[in-house]
Formats: sequence, structure tokens, C-alpha cells
Amino acid sequence: MNERLEVCAICGEDGFKPLRGPGLEACAACGHVRLAFRGRDPEQLQRDYFDEAFAERTDFFTRFYAGLTARRRLRELPPLPAGTRALEVGVGGCALLLALRDAGCAVRGVDLSAPVCERARSRHGLEVRCGTLEDYAADAPSAFDLLFLCHVLEHVRRPADYLRAARRVLAPAALLYLAVPNIDAWEARLPGWTGYQPYHLHYFNARNLRRLLDAAGFEVLEERTFEPLTGWTNALVGTLRGAAAAGGKAAAPRGALWTAYNAARIAAGLVSSPLRWLQARAGRGEELVLLARPR
Repeated sequence: MNERLEVCAICGEDGFKPLRGPGLEACAACGHVRLAFRGRDPEQLQRDYFDEAFAERTDFFTRFYAGLTARRRLRELPPLPAGTRALEVGVGGCALLLALRDAGCAVRGVDLSAPVCERARSRHGLEVRCGTLEDYAADAPSAFDLLFLCHVLEHVRRPADYLRAARRVLAPAALLYLAVPNIDAWEARLPGWTGYQPYHLHYFNARNLRRLLDAAGFEVLEERTFEPLTGWTNALVGTLRGAAAAGGKAAAPRGALWTAYNAARIAAGLVSSPLRWLQARAGRGEELVLLARPR
């Protein structure tokens, strides 16, 4: 579908104004930021970017960062009883599903990308269904104790409907772990912030995400932000590369240069740990995490 989104996903108003960065607009009533779709098919954007090449990203550093993130997500949860029924939507490289399985959970996944689903099944023996959460909710209502929507909600056309589907797959007293890019992050002021992607349809802050969860029938239990090890380096380098691309000079690092680049951004993240901690505590980390349960 090529039509523009009709109204704001948060407040239902239809007045928008252009925002910083190409293709973004903000609701005049509540400030919610979204991609202005004019002339583009948002569903096709997802298919174009999450293809076979994405599924086969298995280099050391990709696995290293994914492993760090998976372990952090488990630490942010209460203790999980053996046999906890866990569902992840948008499984990526499967690091989180594998960590949950190792922790004794009964895991399943849902993903739109056929190559991602095939890799999860053939390489890791995981049960991952190819399709939408809405379709899955029709087949498995109230089936799970724990649902992960990690960097998924910003990809979907109508997030309120998506959260209602999420509620349908959760058992009573179940837990929703929701993570999205935080438009209130300090580095979101830079044009090279990694949150600014052509396949991200919505950009949330804590206030508007809470409103969305409340309208979908969830009670928010915890809210936090997290500033990753490489967040500022990625944003700064992305900004510089964007400027270089305008002059025809941008190139992605490869081989030894890729290794040196990752070593440098890990070192920068470690040195800046006190500032990253302060940023996260102030609610300005680049990832916004909310834990919620159905009311």
C-alpha cells in the first residue's frame, strides 16, 4: 500500500508538521514522530531490508553484540521458572531465543523474513513461524508467559493494533518486554543516529509509548532506558559518513579495518561508561525498555 498513514498512532489527530531529518514528521497535538510515507510502500521496505543477506550476518562482532544484548535482557527480567513459555517476535540472529532456551524456557519465534525463519530452523533447531503476530495470535491465544517485542513496534504500520494482538497471545499475569529506539535520546539529535532507518515507521518516547500501552490494555510495571556500548560512536560515525556520502566519499569498512573499527568503538564505549550510565539514568539512553502486563 502506498497511501499515507491517516492519523496519529498515539492520539488519533491528523495534523502533522515536518521534523528534522528527511522524511520525518511530528504530530502537532502529541509530538509523536513518524515516517512520512508519501510515495513509498512501508511493507516493501521491510521485505527489502530483512532479506537473505540480513539472515546470514554471522561475523564475530555481530554475534558478540547480539550476545551482550541477549544476556542484558535476561538480567532485566525477574527469575524465570523452568518451562516458562516465551515468544519472541522479530528473532534476528536468534541470540535471545537461544539464551532463553539455555535458561530452561520453552521458546518459539515469529518473524516476517522467510530467510531468517529458515536459518533459525535449520541452524538452531528453533520453532519460528514466518508471518505476522496478528496471524499468530489468531492461532495461539493466551499461550505465552513472556513476550519479547525488541525493536519491532517501530516497524509496524499500526502499533496499537499490534499491541492488541500481543495481548491476545499472553496468558494471565504474563509479561511483555518491549524495547524501541528512544527518540528522546541525546544522540537522536544527530542525523547519523542509528535509530534513523528508512524501515522505521514510528519513533517513540516514554510518554507516548505508555499512552499506547494503556490504550491496548497493558499496565506498565517498569520503565528504563539503556545506552549501549557503541551508541555514540555509531551516531557520530554515521553522521560523518552521511556528510562524506554527500561528497561521494563514504565507504563501509571491511576486513582488518572492520576489526579495528569495532575495537575502537568498544574501547570508546568502555571509557565513556560513567557518561553512558548517567545518560541512561536520565531517561535519555538510545533504547527505551518497558515491562508491562495485561490488565
